[in-house]
Amino acid sequence: MPKKTMASFPVVRRLLLMLLFLCGASNPCSHAIFLNDTVNIGVILDNNSWLGKVVKTALKLAADDVNNDANLVMNATRLVLHFRHAQTLLHAATAAYDLLDRQVVSIVETQTSEVVSDIGEAAKVPILSFSATTPSLSHQRFPYLVRMAHSDSFHMKAIAALVKHYGWRRVVFVHSDVDFGCGAVSLLTDALRDFGSEVVYISMISSAAEKQSIRKELYKLMEMESRVFVVHLPSDVGLNLFMEAQVMGMMKAGYVWITTPGFTSVWDYVINASTMASMQGVLGIKTHIPNSERLQDFTERWERQFKLDNPNSKNTELSVYGLLAYDAVFMIARAIGKMGIKGSFSVLTPTSPPPPPVANGEINSIKVFQQGKQLLQEILLRSFTGLSGAIELHNGEMDASDSSLFEIVNVVGKSYQIVGYLAYKSGKLFKTLPLMGNEGVAPVFWPGSSTKIPLGWEIPSNGKRLRIVVPRNAGWKEFVNVTFYPDKNETIVTGFCIDVFKAVVRLLNYELPYDLFLYPPHANSTDWSYDDLIRQVYLKKYDAAVGDITIRAWRSEIVEFTQPFTETESVMVAPVIMMEEGNNAWAFLTPLVQHCGLQLVLLLYTQDWWCVGYIKGSFAGDILSQNLGIADKNLKPFSSRETYEEILSKGSKKGGVDAIFDAIPYVRAFLFGRCDYSMVGRRYKSGGFGFVFQKGSPLVLDISKAILNFTQSLEFQEIEAKYFKDNINICSDRGEVPKTLDVRNFRGLFLITGIVSSSVLMVYFYQALRKFVKDSDATGNQWECLKSFARYLYQEPEEVSVSSQVDAAESWEDVEAEELVVDAGENIPSSSQVDAADSLPENEERSWVDVDEGEDMMSPTSTSSMPTTTNEPPSNQIQE
Repeated sequence: MPKKTMASFPVVRRLLLMLLFLCGASNPCSHAIFLNDTVNIGVILDNNSWLGKVVKTALKLAADDVNNDANLVMNATRLVLHFRHAQTLLHAATAAYDLLDRQVVSIVETQTSEVVSDIGEAAKVPILSFSATTPSLSHQRFPYLVRMAHSDSFHMKAIAALVKHYGWRRVVFVHSDVDFGCGAVSLLTDALRDFGSEVVYISMISSAAEKQSIRKELYKLMEMESRVFVVHLPSDVGLNLFMEAQVMGMMKAGYVWITTPGFTSVWDYVINASTMASMQGVLGIKTHIPNSERLQDFTERWERQFKLDNPNSKNTELSVYGLLAYDAVFMIARAIGKMGIKGSFSVLTPTSPPPPPVANGEINSIKVFQQGKQLLQEILLRSFTGLSGAIELHNGEMDASDSSLFEIVNVVGKSYQIVGYLAYKSGKLFKTLPLMGNEGVAPVFWPGSSTKIPLGWEIPSNGKRLRIVVPRNAGWKEFVNVTFYPDKNETIVTGFCIDVFKAVVRLLNYELPYDLFLYPPHANSTDWSYDDLIRQVYLKKYDAAVGDITIRAWRSEIVEFTQPFTETESVMVAPVIMMEEGNNAWAFLTPLVQHCGLQLVLLLYTQDWWCVGYIKGSFAGDILSQNLGIADKNLKPFSSRETYEEILSKGSKKGGVDAIFDAIPYVRAFLFGRCDYSMVGRRYKSGGFGFVFQKGSPLVLDISKAILNFTQSLEFQEIEAKYFKDNINICSDRGEVPKTLDVRNFRGLFLITGIVSSSVLMVYFYQALRKFVKDSDATGNQWECLKSFARYLYQEPEEVSVSSQVDAAESWEDVEAEELVVDAGENIPSSSQVDAADSLPENEERSWVDVDEGEDMMSPTSTSSMPTTTNEPPSNQIQE
């Protein structure tokens, strides 16, 4: 790997390194990493923090266990830990450089920073961190950084799986301005996108924020619809956040708070009685540590040692960080044991006098561990089962095994309880262990002591009302009817779509305040389309759109549709044949026209004169041209559905159309009271009508569920009957369609049958006459020729059969026989008799006969009644 230049570091990191190297260049340096039988390992932690105390005790026990195990470090070499206290990043960098002078072969730390990672890479000393989870501190970027903790990628996927489980669509992400929160939001965004959810707002709270600034940010969150908050903060900032949220009334029913593993893992140490009261109902995700006898024994040892090290500490809970620290020491010891050559570690000593720390922009004054790369490779190859579970690295980071689990915990009362488990790899949720057959999450106590799953959103009490746009000029006024009353200066919107929407909203289990707006805004506007109306929602000028809006694929890419509330099909409408006089010769076609689509069939085969109309800009044009294959010259778009009857009555010969293709709701509205038109042909799938919302709107799911329930109700049928009565019954009541047909109504059918039959007969006689003239040598008067032609017609089928038999007989060769004459009155045997004759024994005599004209088969006869042949052929041959 190329050396890092000073230009590659940010300004602050560059100044820190220059200062450290200037201070450390004159320090004495030994030439061997071992002092006879010791290996030095550096540790950087905050001695005053709970994490530092927990980890320090675990590391000390780990060193004791390693040194007491002769199989881990060869030649009786002992591990020696060198602890350095660091509360800030500058302190951590200083401690790292000081540890290099102690000839450490590796450094274990709790406060990973880019500066320390740079120092480790420059000195070729592996840095093992069990707290670094952010993507910015990756092994690819810092090759000598080994991350013992699982990446934020796993954490955010777990959060997304939990969001998916409860059906929440919009999430607010709260993070800090330090490395702790960097990069996690993009990981959560990607994970949520896979489940159809999204991060709608990113809230950043400074690590040094005071109550006032936290409260100011919480006010912003209160004004939003989303009530699902993912908290990715350090423990001290997170606790302050929840205490202020409780004061502001944001820990009541309807709110959802989820903490990430970095915060949840420290609940045992940072939550006291007052902070616990402010976190009631909070959900958290933390790493699950599989129980084992070895873990139980270590936990008991750790508790005893921790009390000795920290006699004044009230909390004595072992965390996952302590277990990871213990496993990190064992990983280093196993790697050293694998290398196994005592005294082979050395460092490059700087020349005397020491050179300046920066020459030509490169780091050159730091001591370099010559076998650091080999040690790093051995560390990366280690795979074993530690106290924290399966230890396996991939690309320098902790990988997830098939058994890796998260715990889902819920703050209730004075503690928290496990309500579920989540598998790292599959993302599946389970209520209890073992994981077989118990998928899901146990009941949760939500904020406000509620057991009802929160919706994940709500209209803020101090927020705006929902802005809903409706079309000013709908396709038919039965769907949306806008009426202006000048005396009251009031506009009233009614119609089928409006009534359905109002009824659906009433089914919701919460209030949904809204206001209706017309589009286009001006009454005289004519240059608009439904696509323009939908774009208003996409541009967030309105929250939703209600009306006769067809669901189409491309529209779903920019907005979100609810479940359709009308039929999802399209069909043709065309004039039908009426039978007012009762003796129409073509009346028998009426059922075919109405139910079998005869006109549609005629349309496809007579496209030269048929013309189909459709609404300009609608999906109908694509179906007609692409699905039905109708040429563009036979398609006629028109701009308004109000001209339906006019253009249909004209027909294509007078500048109109012969049929119109449109969605069934529009066709039904048009047919109401019009008995001289009908739906014809097959129906084609289309989207139906749906309500429009902005992408990711949490209302879509609730409205869709309400639509499914409402469309199956009696109220929906009553609304349909109010605007669209049954047209068939209306036309039947008028008596315009006769109920029965008599013989006169089938005259057309008889005429068609007679013409077709006569044509076929004439063709037959013509072909037969040509053949007779060609084959016959008949002479005489016309009467004789006519009788010969009649006999020819009668005998022709038999002659064809006989000729085929003769052709078959001619295929036998070298066979001679006398001609046998059979009386014309003798019966011709069946094929079964012939088969029986073929099966006679070979020594039985047979007679072979010929047939006269008109006979089609040979027959075996007994020798007593028929003359015998002079030469008998074989049994499988027939003699001519």
